[in-house]
Amino acid sequence: MMQYSLADRRPEETVLSLLKKNNIGVLIRGALAQGLLVGKTSKDYLGFSAEEIKNAADAIRTCETADRTATQTALRFVLQHPAVTSVVAGVSKIEQLNDVAGTTNSTNLLEKEINILRESIPVKKYLEHR
Repeated sequence: MMQYSLADRRPEETVLSLLKKNNIGVLIRGALAQGLLVGKTSKDYLGFSAEEIKNAADAIRTCETADRTATQTALRFVLQHPAVTSVVAGVSKIEQLNDVAGTTNSTNLLEKEINILRESIPVKKYLEHR
């Protein structure tokens, strides 16, 4: 299990491609960045300012559609990576559970939507453990 989200794309650096190359699927946690990507008040997170996190959350909302909520958009961003097998998402309300569960029936992100999301926040690299 590893953390991966729009706000934490460090696994894209090498880990996810290595796992995919070796036919190893990965279970993701933290895909909603503690809810910061989907409606929780922005704050500093993993070296990003509250403003940078808000930009990412705003981009997620712009990619929301009639068939895909903001939560489902954030989860789809993670689930559409070829190495990702599944996501564990924390919920505290039944509405959140229903929203997360609805991801299985939501539409995939288009390439242009993925690009909008990727451009909304800079990529951080692993600085430790080298």
